[in-house]
Amino acid sequence: MPGLTIPAAVAHRRWSSPRTIMAVLSFIVGCAAGVPATGVLVDALHDYRATHRQIVAQVVEEHAIVARVTWPDEVGVKRSGTVRQPLDHLSDGQARIWHQQGRLTPRPLGPVDICFAFLLAGFFTGWPTWVALSHLHNWRVAKTAVAELDEQWRAMNSGGRSPPDLRL
Repeated sequence: MPGLTIPAAVAHRRWSSPRTIMAVLSFIVGCAAGVPATGVLVDALHDYRATHRQIVAQVVEEHAIVARVTWPDEVGVKRSGTVRQPLDHLSDGQARIWHQQGRLTPRPLGPVDICFAFLLAGFFTGWPTWVALSHLHNWRVAKTAVAELDEQWRAMNSGGRSPPDLRL
């Protein structure tokens, strides 16, 4: 019957279309960039945990952005400092904090931060790949269309004889 299309043929054309191929290549490039970025962050997290220590501190006063805490150091001297919120509360008056040789430090990256870094690295490499491939595809389509129009124009203006080849 005329106008009847076979679903397998339509699906095949859909998966082999240039836009689909560009999307798959962009996804692969994005993942290829996201995996090393995640690996670097995981290595940095291991280094951080090797050089920093987590301790339990007393929360003296809490504000919207910072909190004042006190903690005993390795020798038993009471230290105090200010840390950023949110705190990892154990109870009303206690929280976990990180320090390095008595200095308060921010907490290490968590799994959400590392996943977000993977997504950012993937997006900021996959998207430019998509744009570059899209421009390349559009350029190739335009070049082919201009070449076909040129051939038709030469054939139309030659009066039946073969047109001279003026291409460089």
